[in-house]
Amino acid sequence: MIWALRLKATLDRARRLTEEYSETLLQIFPQKVQMLGKAFGIPENSVRTYAEAEIRAGVIFQVSKLCTLLLKAVRSTVGSQGWDVLVPGAALGTLVQ
Repeated sequence: MIWALRLKATLDRARRLTEEYSETLLQIFPQKVQMLGKAFGIPENSVRTYAEAEIRAGVIFQVSKLCTLLLKAVRSTVGSQGWDVLVPGAALGTLVQ
């Protein structure tokens, strides 16, 4: 059981790293891509989706997806819920679907 918890911690860290990398690219790309897109006369909608498409085409995004799938399996093995508690607390209300 301890191996599963260690694996979960490692996968959590790996997924956080991939998310930070993606966020960094999203901060860097948009401004430069818009300038180049405008200069080359590329349609605005293509320019807006370039950064995200570039991220999704890379290995880092695939690693992130793999981590998500493996985390789901590890949570099932450990017997935990399908989510992680970020802020513990209580809530009261009615779920409306």
